[in-house]
Amino acid sequence: MQSDVKQPSAIAWPITLSGFIIGLFLSFSLLSGDEQGRVNLMFLLLVFVLIPLLSLLLSLFSLIMHAPTNLAAILSRLPLMSNQRQRHLMHLRQLGVDQTWLLLQSQYAAMAYALASLTVLFLLLLISDVNFVWRSTLLKPQQMQPLLELIALPWWFWDSAQPSLSLLIDSQDSRLDNQAFAQQALGNWWPFISASLVFYALVCRLLFLLPLRLMISKRMASDLESQLTQKIQEHHKSHAQHEVRARILESLPEPYVIYNWDALSDALMQTLPEVQDAQALYQRGDPLTDVSPLHVVIVVKAWEPPLGELEDTLEHLQGIIYPVDFDAQQPQTLDPTDLDEWRRFTAKLSGWQLYSRSATSEGTTANE
Repeated sequence: MQSDVKQPSAIAWPITLSGFIIGLFLSFSLLSGDEQGRVNLMFLLLVFVLIPLLSLLLSLFSLIMHAPTNLAAILSRLPLMSNQRQRHLMHLRQLGVDQTWLLLQSQYAAMAYALASLTVLFLLLLISDVNFVWRSTLLKPQQMQPLLELIALPWWFWDSAQPSLSLLIDSQDSRLDNQAFAQQALGNWWPFISASLVFYALVCRLLFLLPLRLMISKRMASDLESQLTQKIQEHHKSHAQHEVRARILESLPEPYVIYNWDALSDALMQTLPEVQDAQALYQRGDPLTDVSPLHVVIVVKAWEPPLGELEDTLEHLQGIIYPVDFDAQQPQTLDPTDLDEWRRFTAKLSGWQLYSRSATSEGTTANE
């Protein structure tokens, strides 16, 4: 049953088995006939055509009105399903598709009913002589034929399963009439009966079942997607909370030298107040020699993510990383996302610190 729960459209076997058992007993009682072994065609049409059609209409009503008017809804109140299936049904109720699921299980049960009836029909045709007759006080063969032709319209291509007028006349029975029937004529009803059962009790249910499966699968897929999104967000949130970030220095330790890593223009560099207080200004490519005991301040573009080349260069040095950003050729406050990226990058480097004149120390020292 555990695999069924993982597949929301899977068959709930206790409900389906109930439909199969009902089909076995009802079909066998009807097809066994009376004491002369005659089977009433009108009763078969009632059970194999009219009841399936009415049940299908009831299922449509249940789907539209969200009413529990189906076999599975009734059986779900009985102790037929396992605790695991009951918990699954409760989960479907939370998603608002429990009635659709019960309706789907009713279609499975109806198809099992049809399969049981077909099994009994062909078994009796194989091992016994089934004689189909019909009786009616009000209807005559000429009046019965249009109704039966309408029922047989879906299989118009099967000639032997069409109800002819001669077959109706030959198989009409009267309790007061002891006429001898043509045994071959009485048995010729089986193609019509089997086709009626296959189409109205099996095929129609299958056509109704497929959209129900699609509805449930789409709803469950949507729920699975939302659960996955939620888990990803929780993972990112948890990861972000525990991710190490470098502390932001509030001021530069003196004395220091500036190293222009990203080759910013002289005009931009001169807008930085820290450049005015530096002991020296180095450009990218200049060797950093004779700088001890001065602190090395690496100026980088904050809007560009740190690259592996920078990490390789800083790996064997010590100093301070100073990401900067500009607006209209003037220094501006760093974007929080950019600043956060440089804090994570600096935290991975041994011997390096992070400085940002535009950032405050508030809220930046936790977990560092």
